[in-house]
Amino acid sequence: MGVLSSLLVSCADVKLNPYRLPYTEENTLRPATVRGCHLPEGAAPPFLEFGSIPLYPISSSRKGEESTIALNYTVNTHGEVSLNTGLDDPQDYFFSHAAVAIQDWKMRPAKLNGTPITVQCRTMFYYRMEKDF
Repeated sequence: MGVLSSLLVSCADVKLNPYRLPYTEENTLRPATVRGCHLPEGAAPPFLEFGSIPLYPISSSRKGEESTIALNYTVNTHGEVSLNTGLDDPQDYFFSHAAVAIQDWKMRPAKLNGTPITVQCRTMFYYRMEKDF
């Protein structure tokens, strides 16, 4: 097998996030209970087991733009996440980068009396430029 073939085979084993980058500690969310969900009284919230962090849009970072966006989504009874686009502008670069990130989110569903339920959630993402001091 040639050098190029060996490289291509080894690259095929690397799992890529929705942005087509290898997963790292810097680009993945830590497992945590999801806050910001509309839950019936007594329900346990969903739990994020794994997911990508939204990337900062490079065109916006070059301009020094910052933003806060609300990502509205549904977590179904299987823990699958789907985006609800009603409240934010899907053409916005910040919003679209967050929408890409949720494609690999893995959740444990919310539960009521031990039974999985579908819930609506809202997570805020703050895109801020780091300042050199």
